[in-house]
Amino acid sequence: MPPRLPAHAPRLKVETPNGARSVAAILNSLPPGQAAEALASMEAQDPDLAAQVRGLIFTFEDFLSLDLRSLREILRQAPSTDLLPALRAASTELREKIFSTLAKRAADTLREDLEAHGPVRLTEAEEAQKRLTDLAHRLESQGVVVLAKGKGEVFI
Repeated sequence: MPPRLPAHAPRLKVETPNGARSVAAILNSLPPGQAAEALASMEAQDPDLAAQVRGLIFTFEDFLSLDLRSLREILRQAPSTDLLPALRAASTELREKIFSTLAKRAADTLREDLEAHGPVRLTEAEEAQKRLTDLAHRLESQGVVVLAKGKGEVFI
């Protein structure tokens, strides 16, 4: 059961045109576990807002929806110290997409490193994923990559 706010807590309504974007930006800045809890609580109080915000949040698994050029650029700039633990908590589908964007030798090395290194704490993997999504946001703000999550943009 998601955490509930105390009955005396003020109920915030996000009614500004960019309110859902603001909430999504805040949730994007939280560790994944906390963001999920906050979103679950929001779902219980305002399902419509929660649906809007969910559409705007960019997570590590959303790397699946990136175009290959953007994904390659993020991976090129990603520290290997973040990539290994982040991949530990990634879906098989995302791992395979990442391997497919790398040169064969680099992909083989990354696979071997994943097998050779022992388990990592979930919090460590989530923090690494957060750093990589932060990198993606930073590259988007510089105009280097495109993160079209939730924007409904069409690229030609």
